[in-house]
Amino acid sequence: METNSQQQAEPFALQREVTPSSVIPTLSDDSLYRKGVKLLYGIGVEREPQRAVQYFREGYETGDLNAGYMLAICLTSGDGTARDFDEAFQIASDLANKNFYPAYYLMADAYKSGKGVAMDPDKGESCNDTVIKHCSDPLPGVDESLRFEALLASMMSKKEVDLYAVGKVAQRNREISDRPQRHGLLALFLL
Repeated sequence: METNSQQQAEPFALQREVTPSSVIPTLSDDSLYRKGVKLLYGIGVEREPQRAVQYFREGYETGDLNAGYMLAICLTSGDGTARDFDEAFQIASDLANKNFYPAYYLMADAYKSGKGVAMDPDKGESCNDTVIKHCSDPLPGVDESLRFEALLASMMSKKEVDLYAVGKVAQRNREISDRPQRHGLLALFLL
């Protein structure tokens, strides 16, 4: 006999299978996204954030949703480009419309801060819930580092943080990532 949670999980699994993102990066691929990540964080090369942003923008414009996510991050932080919260929110919304679930973390942050969109903490909380629901398992086309980063940030923004769960996600993130992860490091320090 199927339980309620099994019935609810199956339709979602089917949805993810038929609506994957367009790019499945690997740590060794030579995509604009990976080139940008290497330049942004100085992984094996000299750090060049402006050039990284150019790669992210070009990748996003050619359909790489991971590159779009990183472009929105850079626009929000001002790393390699001028801060532009409006453009960052527009990109995050576009990514979310394409079932790139980590983008809901960017939208949650915008709704909670009022940067790039009218402040609406309830929508921010709803966006965080979406990340936690959909990013708890690997997603087709989504770089694992981005998925973990969005998941950790969303988990840590909850009113009641499950430190054990956060620690498990942070540890797994650290095992697979080749770059600094601000939320992952913070989560590990909390434990």
